[in-house]
Amino acid sequence: MANDRDASGAKPTEVTDGTRDRVESDRRLKMAAEFRKASQAERVANPAMNAAAKNVAAMNAVVDSKYGAASPEAQRMRRATVEVVAKAIEAGQPITAPKIKDLREERRREIEDRQARDGAADRGDRER
Repeated sequence: MANDRDASGAKPTEVTDGTRDRVESDRRLKMAAEFRKASQAERVANPAMNAAAKNVAAMNAVVDSKYGAASPEAQRMRRATVEVVAKAIEAGQPITAPKIKDLREERRREIEDRQARDGAADRGDRER
């Protein structure tokens, strides 16, 4: 069987009246509603919401560093971060956990490189 799908990409045995899209849309809307209602701890514990919860945590860390944790503006921005991620879930956008660079490793490499350069410069001065 080379290709048993029709022009719309559906197999002849699949329903092509849009019910599959509605089911997916309903699932995303339900997930977004649950995301909005859940606490951050519940979001992190739920495997389906974990990546989105990590995005909220990263955005909240930025908000706290800029506005301070106790300010009214930070509270408003934290609510907005949840809403932004929930809207992305509703839209069906892929959500991946943010990548956090380990600055300690990068800093260690910079120090080693500087020490190697300084050591080479010292050896060059001594040879003269």
